Amino acid sequence: HKAVLEPAHALQAEGFEISIAPVDHRGQLDLAEFARLVDQDLLLASVMMVNNETGVIQPVKEAAAMAHEGGALFHSDAAQAAGKIDVDVVELNVDYLTLSAHKCYGPMGIGALYVAASAPKPVPLTLGGGQQSGLRPGTEPVALIAG
Repeated sequence: HKAVLEPAHALQAEGFEISIAPVDHRGQLDLAEFARLVDQDLLLASVMMVNNETGVIQPVKEAAAMAHEGGALFHSDAAQAAGKIDVDVVELNVDYLTLSAHKCYGPMGIGALYVAASAPKPVPLTLGGGQQSGLRPGTEPVALIAG
């Protein structure tokens, strides 16, 4: 999904190496190839939980375990999964998980970021007030949050 690919490509433009793991004939992550990409230099792996075009459910739990075995952090974009399949961050053992409210009958413009207690806290991209535990400046849109 572009929400993950575009920031990855921006990091690539800054000199970071990115790899895109292949999928099999069903569109599911090829775990053998994913395991090959996981090494000591990998900082972060990100796997979309449910594909927004095909509906394919990815093996997030297995991919997270592989990433952690290699010493990497793990993120999953669960925007398409919320409200459709169980999303248990503890069972999945993800470090970061993102959701979009409008994908599960909430208002457009609201998202959620889960950060595991053991994971590094994200650094804000913009600075200002201390809203949302210092993650972003600006007044929270209460009407959107209330839904």
